[in-house]
Amino acid sequence: MHTDSDRFLITPSEKSLRDLRAQDFILVDSNGQAVRGVIDSNRKPSIETRLHLKIYEARNDVASVIHSHPIHVIIYSYLDKPLPFLELLGKTRSIPIIPYYPPGSYKLANEVAKQIRFNDAVILKKHGLVTVGKTINDAYELIEALEKNAHIRISVQQLFGSSKDSV
Repeated sequence: MHTDSDRFLITPSEKSLRDLRAQDFILVDSNGQAVRGVIDSNRKPSIETRLHLKIYEARNDVASVIHSHPIHVIIYSYLDKPLPFLELLGKTRSIPIIPYYPPGSYKLANEVAKQIRFNDAVILKKHGLVTVGKTINDAYELIEALEKNAHIRISVQQLFGSSKDSV
């Protein structure tokens, strides 16, 4: 979460989001260096800190970034095609999918930053999903909507065959 011009709240590595509390977040600067919140050497900012910072650099309108691992979105990513996403008023847009890159890598951070310039969500093949928003709720609601959409599309393909592209 972007707090001001050069400070960001990042989740710690290897901490379950289910158990996360406000005091668990680590404040980092624009270089990813911890400013506050590191109590000992076992508690470090997320391995994906670079990815988050690259997104904030690419999108000055974004205040929240969520990197998640929704199961149906990950399964859908194996189809290796953008996820059509039906929005209000019947408009459809496609959520891009990027190739697999190792977690925490420069290539992953750079490719997500490139795609997020034009999208509020990017699917990470065999890995997960990144969503952005003006608030954390905006980014989270997009995760929920895309997960439901991926689930529906996978179910339709299971019922009617892979040639059925629309719902």
